[in-house]
Amino acid sequence: MKLVNLIPLKEIDFKNQDQFDAYIKQHELRPATKVTIAGKTTTAGKAAKDSEPTKGSSVFGKGGGSVFAKTGGASSKSDKVNTNWMDNLDSIDVSDIKGKADPSADSGGSVFAKTGGASSKSDKVNTNWMDNLDSIDVSDIKGKADPSADSWKHDDVFGATFKDPKTGKTTTVGDAYDREDDSPAYQKAFAYVSQFDPDGEAVMGTKAYDDLQKNAAPKANLPKKASQLDYNHASSIADVVNAESGLDGYVDTDDNTDAIMYHGKQTGIEPTYTLYIGGNDDYGKPDEFRVSLESTYGNDPAKLAGKYDKSFKSGDDAVKYMTAIAKKHKKELQMDDGDKNESSKLTSMLKKYTK
Repeated sequence: MKLVNLIPLKEIDFKNQDQFDAYIKQHELRPATKVTIAGKTTTAGKAAKDSEPTKGSSVFGKGGGSVFAKTGGASSKSDKVNTNWMDNLDSIDVSDIKGKADPSADSGGSVFAKTGGASSKSDKVNTNWMDNLDSIDVSDIKGKADPSADSWKHDDVFGATFKDPKTGKTTTVGDAYDREDDSPAYQKAFAYVSQFDPDGEAVMGTKAYDDLQKNAAPKANLPKKASQLDYNHASSIADVVNAESGLDGYVDTDDNTDAIMYHGKQTGIEPTYTLYIGGNDDYGKPDEFRVSLESTYGNDPAKLAGKYDKSFKSGDDAVKYMTAIAKKHKKELQMDDGDKNESSKLTSMLKKYTK
């Protein structure tokens, strides 16, 4: 689904009616789309009524026909869409409708429900909800997309989830949005989607897409088996850990085990602590990814030796664990045994708090 064709855009400003008329001859707008003309806020449907007739065709049409009709052709009085009919329902003649229901009855089930039962306020459909989207609570919708961000991905928006207010079942924004009815779930999904700027959708080839790719966190792209790790994977591991932890570390390989070693600071020659990632050879499982934090030369002022040592079947999971350690022990990973003041300072602090 293309968002720009499905939701009303956020308010569009026009200096005057003529500018609005010219715009809608080239663009399709839903009647509920909010527009501002000469400082006055209204809807596209209402503004269209103030437009001068153009040779009998709808002001919303691009090629002589109404965009609300399924086929083109010259518009006539019978083709004109009354976009304000919901504001004056009592004026619509329903006297010729024959049925068993009595509008004046107190119960008997909602006419909007498929089955009978006691009618309640929750059954009533609010047909004017589009006029006040900000009043619809979407705070419970969970997803990856951020309405305040400059760009967003389609799947992140429509893949967000929430509980249907009527059924209590979890649904996606996309499924609720596709209903195109006035149900509470559709209203909530519509209000959520309308928060996102259509021009910010990260579609391949657009600036929004390029910006999103640039800002995306790097991936380690590790092999499926730890036994296949080599130095070619080391730099990508460092990129991920640095990006997620804020460190400016570097990597090397252990001459004895071929494990990849991560040090948290570029300067210095004697890193106090080192993060290791490699195969779990010590336990006869070389294809598993093993991550550990060790004191590099035996100096362990923060008492971290042996505290972190875990194996994973997935390289991605191993790097996530490695990154979590780097975030938590950012300061310790920047320590260097060559900097006696730094090491002594931390040792003193630890003694102070352990007394």
